[in-house]
Amino acid sequence: MTEMVGKECPQLKTFKFNNTWYSLPPLGPGDDEEEFEDDEEALGIANTMHQLRHLQLIGNRVTNRGLKAILDGCPHLETLDIRRSRNVNMDVDMRARCARLKTIRLPEDSLDDYDFEADTDDRQAEINFWYSGAAAQML
Repeated sequence: MTEMVGKECPQLKTFKFNNTWYSLPPLGPGDDEEEFEDDEEALGIANTMHQLRHLQLIGNRVTNRGLKAILDGCPHLETLDIRRSRNVNMDVDMRARCARLKTIRLPEDSLDDYDFEADTDDRQAEINFWYSGAAAQML
């Protein structure tokens, strides 16, 4: 989806793609954690949204590989919000890569200021979690 958005909106400045983590079933015994890692959307951002200034990926499945691609592919990025993106390890290398950003919200940072909505209808919950956070803005 992100690649399509980026191709259709090449001057995109702000993009929010939140809550993709919550569309997954809970991790159970014997499950492979790698199944819960996904950089496809991050690579779509990196390859098509080169004018991006502000990116929000709350609760996303992005890994360090995907985040590195975003930082390399989006040279104008100023703000990054990766709260609850649990596959990102903010090691020394990643912190150094993020040093150029004006503002960064880390995976463990509070969500107190995030307006999160959940649907109580179990049949619709997965759909609403998946799509509730997708938003884009061109300035």
